[in-house]
Amino acid sequence: MDLYWIYDIPSWLLFLLTMTVTLIFAVGGLLLTRTWARRFVGQPPAENELVSNFLAGLGVFYGITLGLIAAGTWENFADIDGKIGEEAASLAALYRDISYYPTPMNDSLKTYLKEYTHLIINDVWKEQQRGIIPSKDTKQISAFQKILYSFNPETNQYIAIHQEALSQFNNLIQLRRQRLQSVTSGLPPTLWWVLIFGAVINIIIMWCFVTEHIQFHLLLTSIYSMLVGSLLFLIAAMDNPFRGEFSVNPDAFTLVYEQLMK
Repeated sequence: MDLYWIYDIPSWLLFLLTMTVTLIFAVGGLLLTRTWARRFVGQPPAENELVSNFLAGLGVFYGITLGLIAAGTWENFADIDGKIGEEAASLAALYRDISYYPTPMNDSLKTYLKEYTHLIINDVWKEQQRGIIPSKDTKQISAFQKILYSFNPETNQYIAIHQEALSQFNNLIQLRRQRLQSVTSGLPPTLWWVLIFGAVINIIIMWCFVTEHIQFHLLLTSIYSMLVGSLLFLIAAMDNPFRGEFSVNPDAFTLVYEQLMK
């Protein structure tokens, strides 16, 4: 189930579309099945108590499932956002370490690291927002690694600096790899089908109530469907952390570049 197209539209419009679809389905279905429900289960109160108990049990089960998935999606979003901050912090620490290398090596290392950071902010992030695992920065980081690993420190001071730089570089590479793996992360299609199927079933149960006042029945059904729709929107908006308006941004890298590298 490819939902990537939803990230090409503004979040407010996606929210309205989700609300509209769930509302039309709920209200339209109620109006179409109202006469059938009266004929099938009888006049009010008919089997409203049974339907109410069934909806309560199923609603709690689905609500817990939906809430847990929403919480898990947010936790994943926050975790990736935190890892981006760690990657930027590691980049800043590495840049400070190589500043103490002998000239002209430190100039070459700083140049490659500046180019690498600039690419992340201006090119890499755009590819990630399109769901593409970027590779434009590989050349810069590989050239940086080649120079860094060629350094042979001769004094205790340079040995200590070099060890710290290597440690920060390895940490940076690990965090970068985790970021790249997160570009295509998201809920599996099967889980999305289950969520949508559960929403449909819960709304259908609302149609089984038999009441004298259609306006009140429409109001309750509309409120219920909009609540379900809003939770589905929330999960979809956070599902792919690098896509859409509500996404992880490169501000941490921009701050490092503006305050340290310029």
